[in-house]
Amino acid sequence: MLIAAYCPGQQQSPRNLMTGDYVDQTIRLFDSTNSEVTVVIPSRSPMLIYRFRSYNWFTDNKDSIEAAEAIFRHIVTEAPTLKKMRVICYGYNLDNFLTNKSRPYFRADSGYTVEYYFLNNRSASPIVNGGKLVLVNRDGKVLAASAYIGNFKFNYKHTLKQLRAKLLTEKNGRKIPLVNAKVYFYNDVKDTLSSATTNKYGDFELNTPDDRPSATLRVEPVEKNIKTVILATQEGKELSKFTKTGHGFEFKFIHAEMARLTELPEEDISLMVKDFAKANEKEFRKTEDINYDLSSYELDETSKHKLDNLGRALMQNQNIRMEVISHTDSQGDDAKNKELSEKRSISVVSYLVFIGVNKSRLKATGKGESEIRNRCVNGVDCSDAEHRYNRRTEFKFIKE
Repeated sequence: MLIAAYCPGQQQSPRNLMTGDYVDQTIRLFDSTNSEVTVVIPSRSPMLIYRFRSYNWFTDNKDSIEAAEAIFRHIVTEAPTLKKMRVICYGYNLDNFLTNKSRPYFRADSGYTVEYYFLNNRSASPIVNGGKLVLVNRDGKVLAASAYIGNFKFNYKHTLKQLRAKLLTEKNGRKIPLVNAKVYFYNDVKDTLSSATTNKYGDFELNTPDDRPSATLRVEPVEKNIKTVILATQEGKELSKFTKTGHGFEFKFIHAEMARLTELPEEDISLMVKDFAKANEKEFRKTEDINYDLSSYELDETSKHKLDNLGRALMQNQNIRMEVISHTDSQGDDAKNKELSEKRSISVVSYLVFIGVNKSRLKATGKGESEIRNRCVNGVDCSDAEHRYNRRTEFKFIKE
């Protein structure tokens, strides 16, 4: 999106940038030596674009500068991912930027750098039109914008997602939760972005930036003799092991791994069936959340809606057969769980037949608790999320 600011000679000013817009623009400006400079937005660093008033009769004063400085400091203090921010100051005439020449324009700060540019009443490339202040992330997304210093609002939490995960360790040949461990999430320049402590199931939650840059988790266990730390989903699916360092145990994320632990839209199984019908593969499996009340095999309305879409896809692709395989968690009696899982698979098949799928193309199987896929076997204290990971329905699709 290219967005220009008002310049002398323009007939109309386009709308100001708003939070959530994206900027992709190259700007021609001039520095204090009157040399032309190119500023590219977005850049590798977050940017705060500050338009100062610099006319002979009307210029930003000392109070305005101090209010702006307070905003700069607030941003880099509240949002560790925005440290090393570039503050791009621009106006029409740099010489008249301040009426008070007894101090520098802005004080130096370790959290940001300040660059000063001007148009010098020349015809130059349009500036991004954001009013007084525009905060732009590394990906070009506008995080905040305002026409006035006093109205500038920036909420760092709106740029975050929740990373939810579990830490396990090994003891006497078993996987057990890593309890009360300190977890730190930091970026490539070692800024701590957030921290947490694991609960009795090894679970923790951390804030992560919305653009999910590469970052590192560091774990400091309470016990000093811990030799292994395992990263898993809160449901208990193991993802990777940490590397032991002199600072603790560390694991460096890449974008794809980060995405697995933050909320993602669920894949549409009906679309997957259609893709499978065109593919060369003869078989594929998909695990789906088909929900029932505790100890019940009655389908809820959400699951029925999901099966409606699946049924339509099966009726449109008559060369595909399907087996429904249901599993329970380890809670309760083994034999009753086997019976319950069989009834749940029969419920799914019966519903699909009810909406029009030929019964001869469907098969119902119940596995009970015979295929637990995390540490939660009989007698192990596990969280609800871990048990839920085992309560699942698999769809096995086969081409005839």
